[in-house]
Amino acid sequence: SRLVRKLADGNYLVDGTASLRSLKRQMGWTLPTAEAHTLSGLLIEVLEVIPVGQASVRIGNHAMTVVDIRDNTIRKVLIKPDRFPA
Repeated sequence: SRLVRKLADGNYLVDGTASLRSLKRQMGWTLPTAEAHTLSGLLIEVLEVIPVGQASVRIGNHAMTVVDIRDNTIRKVLIKPDRFPA
């Protein structure tokens, strides 16, 4: 998917508009069922604010860092999947 780019270090750069349903299905990631439909929406729901700079949060087994915000929209998120989920 053009919304998900795997990086050389094994992490992923994901577009904020990526749908949670497709990320769960395509990547096999466990993400909470939320009111939000997109990755951006989920992060705003969890953070309870649109971040002004890089913000990191752990959701499920994944460390997520907002790396690009424009026009009050989360554009890009760096996701570090847990290599050894509990």
